[in-house]
Amino acid sequence: MHHEARITLAGTINKLELEYGARQTPILDIRLDGQIHNPTENGKNITRSYHHHVRVIGNYAASLYTALKEGQPALAHGRLEQFRYTTKDGEDRSRTRIIAEGVSLLTGDEPTTRTDTGRTLLQRGRNQVTIVGTLTHQPELKTAKNGDTYLQTGVAVDEYGNTHYFNITAWRELAQRLAQANKGDSIHLTGQLVNHTWKDQDGNTRHTVSIEACEAHTLKYARPKPNPKMAKAA
Repeated sequence: MHHEARITLAGTINKLELEYGARQTPILDIRLDGQIHNPTENGKNITRSYHHHVRVIGNYAASLYTALKEGQPALAHGRLEQFRYTTKDGEDRSRTRIIAEGVSLLTGDEPTTRTDTGRTLLQRGRNQVTIVGTLTHQPELKTAKNGDTYLQTGVAVDEYGNTHYFNITAWRELAQRLAQANKGDSIHLTGQLVNHTWKDQDGNTRHTVSIEACEAHTLKYARPKPNPKMAKAA
């Protein structure tokens, strides 16, 4: 079964920085900030803001840098990957990165709003993730302080010769359905890339992301049945 981890992200460009990596490879860092309005089960909408860094690598990055500027609304599409690295203190860490395959400017009148910290958010943003992979451990239902049920699990995606691991959260009815799945099941899910800020045991501020699922389905490989005519011919 083909695995994939894809994302489409729209937001206001609030950072645009070009640098050169190994062998002078151009790397463009674009931060897209936006809002999405998620419908709830009672018919109301919850507004969520996000800010995600998008990386463009190669000659396309250098040429794209000349076509963009901060403050413009843009849409990026590409893949998600798990980047593993070791800190100067020898601690192994990982983070989820967006590797863009294309970036386009949005045209027309795109409304924005400004935060208390001065960031400009695209009001009609887009933050859509699609994952096809394998559940890495048994989903287990939990109860939040407000009484809502949720679960946290992981999905492994084998792509381009590497295995990437993503943290998944599901809430309420979807969480109850996913709790019936098993470790090792293949799964297709759509959701959103969500920012988290927290403090570790040493009081340091840490930033992470996870995927909050909006819909999910377990999968079974459709094995073609042997053709009796072809078997006789052989």
